[in-house]
Amino acid sequence: MELGAGVWFCEVSVEDNTDPYGPSNFVVELTGRNGGYDLLANEIEADWSALKRVSVGDGFLDFGEGLIDVEVTAEGFWEISCVRQ
Repeated sequence: MELGAGVWFCEVSVEDNTDPYGPSNFVVELTGRNGGYDLLANEIEADWSALKRVSVGDGFLDFGEGLIDVEVTAEGFWEISCVRQ
């Protein structure tokens, strides 16, 4: 994912996030080129969604503009979409 400077709102969601034992862990982590890091989700839910605020270009542990690594752990169908404010 590529993010420019500014405030972004990222919607993250998962559906049917289950394994044979029940709801599974859903994790969404963002890591930027400057070492900036943000945990958008860490939930044990079958179905879950949230809107999270992400700042780029304004702080000590900032992502830095450009490509952001997105790491997702999920059993179900997940989605992430970000819009600059």
